[in-house]
Amino acid sequence: MAWVFTQKGDFNSAFIQIKSIDKKENGKGRRVLELANTSVNNGKFDVAIMCYDYVISLGDTQPNYRTAKIRRLNTLKQKLISGDTPTRDELNSLKYNYIESIQQIGRNEFAISSIRDLASLYAYYIHDVDAAQNLLEDALTFGGLRKKKIAEIKIELADILVIKGDVWDASLLYMQVDKGFKHDRIGHLAKFKNTKIFYYTGDFDWAQGELDVLKASTSKLIANDAMELSMLITDNYNMDTTQATMQRFAKADLLIFQNKTDQANLIFDSINEEFSYHTLNDEILIKRAEIEIKKRNYEKAVIYLLEIVTTYGDDLLADNALYTLANIYEKNLHDTDKAAEFYKKILFEHTDSLFVIQARKKFRELTKGAQKFGDDVETIKIESID
Repeated sequence: MAWVFTQKGDFNSAFIQIKSIDKKENGKGRRVLELANTSVNNGKFDVAIMCYDYVISLGDTQPNYRTAKIRRLNTLKQKLISGDTPTRDELNSLKYNYIESIQQIGRNEFAISSIRDLASLYAYYIHDVDAAQNLLEDALTFGGLRKKKIAEIKIELADILVIKGDVWDASLLYMQVDKGFKHDRIGHLAKFKNTKIFYYTGDFDWAQGELDVLKASTSKLIANDAMELSMLITDNYNMDTTQATMQRFAKADLLIFQNKTDQANLIFDSINEEFSYHTLNDEILIKRAEIEIKKRNYEKAVIYLLEIVTTYGDDLLADNALYTLANIYEKNLHDTDKAAEFYKKILFEHTDSLFVIQARKKFRELTKGAQKFGDDVETIKIESID
């Protein structure tokens, strides 16, 4: 019954069933913890929090107690930042929950996950980058941390330094991780982030050389990101003798990362005013959409993305725009029919897209057979797309 309820998306009923099983078997919350993780992955944050509360209620001597405490906080954070713009009071309440939890855990590796989450909260939502920096620098002084855990902290600290504008101090940290984990995914991630610093600062030739290496990364996500940035540089570098336009675009990209979106838009305006047509025009549109998504102005983001699809439908960013549109309609505007339309466009109009596999999966989930979006022939085509 629990499995059936989960498949139907009725996580509340699944929780009741699994909690009952856990009590009968004295499972110490293991099954309930698994349901909590599944609930989070499906955006059912309230059910996940109920699951974690149950595991916590079993007592601090139980094996899953600490895990439940940490994940409960993380779920509260995800719930808060995935909905409407959180209020200052909501952010402060979550901040104090994190601080209390970290103090209870103590200065050890078990606290690192919560410390990183709190640093993220400070940097990207409370906008107190100094507090985030101090928190992560202090975490590096903890005794007994594994090398990989230290590397993860260094990467996040470097991200904070980029936000502050200390890009070369950030570069040093990225290089330390890259050197220590050359054949590991985390090392490739650090290398990519360091490469972006050289892109931000206009050293496109050096960045392109590093991206050529990263395109062969064993991490598909990093390889794809490297490919996208490489194509951006290749398609738009040397479009004018001074490369000033590309340098301005890269500076605006850095400003977006630093959450200085108004300044970034001013730079994009200047590019559009000086060049009635430029190969960066569709890139500017996708960046403007990214800014509006950060601000949760989803309807405005849709306008920019639709312009890419209609005006630059044959260019490289069209499938990216379609996938982003589908996600916005599915997750933010809650229009599954519209979302399915955009997923379908990827399947039929961009068969070589990197988003095909995920778009096909999403299309099937949203349409349950796709009958209302096309006849049996189209459905067969979707089933046969590799």
